[in-house]
Amino acid sequence: MRVQLRDMTPRLHVRIDGHEPWLASLYSDFPEHLSDAHGKASERPQLKAEFDLLLEEAGSVQVTGTVCYAPVVHCSRCDRPIAWPLSIPLSVRFFPAAFNSAAKETNLSLADLDAYYLDGDELDLETLINDTVQTAMPSRLVPEDTGTNACTACLEPTASGQVYGQGSADASPFAALKGLKLPN
Repeated sequence: MRVQLRDMTPRLHVRIDGHEPWLASLYSDFPEHLSDAHGKASERPQLKAEFDLLLEEAGSVQVTGTVCYAPVVHCSRCDRPIAWPLSIPLSVRFFPAAFNSAAKETNLSLADLDAYYLDGDELDLETLINDTVQTAMPSRLVPEDTGTNACTACLEPTASGQVYGQGSADASPFAALKGLKLPN
């Protein structure tokens, strides 16, 4: 979704209800539906977002708001589809392109990662939303019940931190090498 700077006077409130066609690329990154206990598939979760855009005197745009989404992902422990709810508060600034001194193929500093740049007289909320959702997803997706330390999808214990397989007395992955005999 592209927002024109001329539409901000100097504030603009934007609400996204999840049915926008440009969200299809984000939705395609996740499985379509979650099945209940009877095998009936539920509807695809919809992203909801609200933003307040403020055009500043220097030509930059301050964007604050919240992105809420519960994408269906596969549990890292049992591979069953689960909903992973996200509620992400945002506060970012879009700078005019003239402020972008970094070439497209350079390493960015930590400060550069929170900065977005205007594309002419437009800002791209689609890129902001996609970046926000993708970076909020953890690398390990195991829904744990805090009371029992068990996976809520398969009910297996997760307290050991091991995702698959049985625990062994040898904690080191190199323990299998200790009995290896090599010819001289």
